[in-house]
Amino acid sequence: MTQDMTLTGNESPHSCGAASVIPHTALVLSQIDSAHGQTMLVAQHKIYETPQGWTLGSADVLDPAGVMDIVRRMDNEAAMHSGPQYLPSNLLAQDDDLLIWHVPATVRPMFFLMPHSRRAITLDVVWPSLVFCARGGSLRLFATATTKRPEPTTPLFQAPLMNHDPVRGLCFGSVPRPQRADLSSVATFESAVYQTNFTHIWGEWPLADRFAKGKPDNHGHEFLAFYEQLAARKAKRFPKSALRDAGMTLGDLIARAG
Repeated sequence: MTQDMTLTGNESPHSCGAASVIPHTALVLSQIDSAHGQTMLVAQHKIYETPQGWTLGSADVLDPAGVMDIVRRMDNEAAMHSGPQYLPSNLLAQDDDLLIWHVPATVRPMFFLMPHSRRAITLDVVWPSLVFCARGGSLRLFATATTKRPEPTTPLFQAPLMNHDPVRGLCFGSVPRPQRADLSSVATFESAVYQTNFTHIWGEWPLADRFAKGKPDNHGHEFLAFYEQLAARKAKRFPKSALRDAGMTLGDLIARAG
């Protein structure tokens, strides 16, 4: 059951505390039924005040990016009024729906699920220091050769990980993906990396060329062998010689991502 409400020109705008709320824009959600199913359509209408009351202007149909832009702006305005937030020491850069942070190298489990044998493997192995660059629901990863907090001049290397492409970022697969990049989503992004099962090489070979014997296969058997050797000798530091140069510094990444 729906109820129509008309606001005439003689009525006062709505009040919210000490502030007045004046109608500005209306979003109209429509459902289109066809032989192919149902389609949702979002139209944006400017609201005008006339002697007879408030009226809707012509419609501007929004694409999904336009709808998400409105949602982001509302989120940002809400965040501005939510009070100051504590910024963790490993945060490197923050902007609208962009977050860049650093996780130092440490020994932790690394999980593999090899596609042909479906053999599950867990190695306690040293991970490299990683720089996480999240925008929206996407995540790109880079490595550094030091455990210290990176500076703008710190060189970046390609993340020596499977399921990741330097350009397209992390292949989430069935792992839950955050909808936006903010401080509340950091743990989810990190879990998508540290708790995932590595299954394949996505994109170019992520290690230095000398660690590829012959032509690397996209199923990552040679990559697995590299980490098995690290685990066998109980390495505490990730070898810098295994890293592939990304051709940029942290400052370059921040400038390009902004």
